[in-house]
Amino acid sequence: EELNAIVKKYPKLTFINFADSVINGNPKWVTRFMKAYKENFDIPFFCHIRPDTTTEKQIKELAEANCRNITFGVEAGSYRLRRDVLKRNISDEQMISVAKTIREYGIKLCTGNILGLPTETLEESYMLVELSKKIKPDVMSTTIWQPYPGTEAMDYALERDLMDPVDFDNIRNWFSYSVLV
Repeated sequence: EELNAIVKKYPKLTFINFADSVINGNPKWVTRFMKAYKENFDIPFFCHIRPDTTTEKQIKELAEANCRNITFGVEAGSYRLRRDVLKRNISDEQMISVAKTIREYGIKLCTGNILGLPTETLEESYMLVELSKKIKPDVMSTTIWQPYPGTEAMDYALERDLMDPVDFDNIRNWFSYSVLV
């Protein structure tokens, strides 16, 4: 219903960005949604997935429904950082394999990367470059780590005195302020 209303309101719409953090969080739902989308719309779209929960069946369904771009978070080239700091138990092999399947279905791939994670070494930063070469994304979006309240990574940094406690409500300008020690 929502999508019908949007398409009706914006008849010249040429692309849709499903800005959900992961479109494939519920496999049964994504199958039903992609089937309904394909039957009712011919508008290309962009979405986000988690490589550790994505199957070839899902990628095929996305491609058949006119998915043109997929983003997933690599975040760190070091498995230690993904596992210990980010609490994301995703192997290099999983990401490389899913990226290959995405390309096989003709979908463009964008990866999200983070530099400067708590305890990240220079060698681990270079590991991100090496892993990205193996994943072969069409686009890479790389940011410097910024802590968010209530996240595992921020708790990890605070517990190890890698940053000072922050009153996030009183930060008015993130461009001239850093919480990192």
